Amino acid sequence: MQALIEMSGLASCTFDALSIDQEKERMGQQLMSYIAQGDGLRNQLKLWAEEKSKNCWDNVTYLKQFPGSATTA
Repeated sequence: MQALIEMSGLASCTFDALSIDQEKERMGQQLMSYIAQGDGLRNQLKLWAEEKSKNCWDNVTYLKQFPGSATTA
């Protein structure tokens, strides 16, 4: 989850997985912060996901044309 948050450009903080009891309040605050951002955050994530999806398919297209790939053999 942390990697997804960082890749999408969201503000984040790191939590100690071995100290969930002490971290639960900060975790809740972070979650509430995301919820409070509402549609703005959803739209930001949607645009980010669409861009990553397009890049993925661009990579697939490139690899299909790559010499020695199964589709060019």
